[in-house]
Amino acid sequence: MSYKFCHRLKNALFFSNSDIIHCCSGEEQTSPKFMDNYYGEFFDKNLLYESKKSAQLRAKNGEVPFKACENCHSFTEEEWDDDLSIKDISISHWTACNCNCFYCYTAKDKNYFNTRKPYKLMPVLEEIKDIIDFNGVVRFIGGDVAMLEEFEQIVDFFYDNGMRDFYVPTSGIKFLPTIEKILLGGYGHVIVSVDSGNAEMYRKIKQVDCFDKVAENILRYISAANEGGSLFELKYILIPNLNDNVEQVRSWLDFAEKIGAKNLALKNHCDDNGLHYGQFMYLSQLLHGLENGRYKLAE
Repeated sequence: MSYKFCHRLKNALFFSNSDIIHCCSGEEQTSPKFMDNYYGEFFDKNLLYESKKSAQLRAKNGEVPFKACENCHSFTEEEWDDDLSIKDISISHWTACNCNCFYCYTAKDKNYFNTRKPYKLMPVLEEIKDIIDFNGVVRFIGGDVAMLEEFEQIVDFFYDNGMRDFYVPTSGIKFLPTIEKILLGGYGHVIVSVDSGNAEMYRKIKQVDCFDKVAENILRYISAANEGGSLFELKYILIPNLNDNVEQVRSWLDFAEKIGAKNLALKNHCDDNGLHYGQFMYLSQLLHGLENGRYKLAE
């Protein structure tokens, strides 16, 4: 049956700081939620299924399932089946990080976000195991995984049950054998955002002095990725009036070439003057946003 719906609403589950969300395409405050004020309690799997089923029924009837879906690029017309198993799990319930990028929301109160204790997720994952499709993907998108106490346990849980697709951003400041194992196994997409090609700019942006250590760890991760056939990506966030010039970008490209990074990503960061840049995974995201007035092209 063809109608407008969303793969994330249908098959995703997002564990945020204090909520469980069906989909995280929009702002956390406006995204479609399954549970508010959530801190690791067991929940009724049937209620989750019914919530997704209800959203799908509204979509089948030509309704917009949630207000946040109105201008979302993921809300598209396709031939949809009725499989509501959980295939896409995003883990974002912790905020601690071992660097202090000044553009990050946690930089506003680093002590709070670094000392905040996340709820235990492993007991919850064990409890909902039978509704997870382990042919899917797990994404870690909270603080840094080196600061997540359950990181290794969570990876082992999913791997032991057959999951072979892990998305893991990390600062690269601490070398993690679990990330190396993911890369060697050929089932990882690991990203390190250095935002610079030299120690001086790195210190300005990250507010820690770890460039050489990160470079050393990146070399080890690239070696593991090459051996295992995984994807390792080096990212650069362009920050207006700081590292958005040819000299700094060239420095980063030279660093990437020297270190052997083959997969590179540039991402623009919004400044404080209302000038918004964006990175899009799919061209359809940009076109949909332009058509709905969410974005506009620069002069």
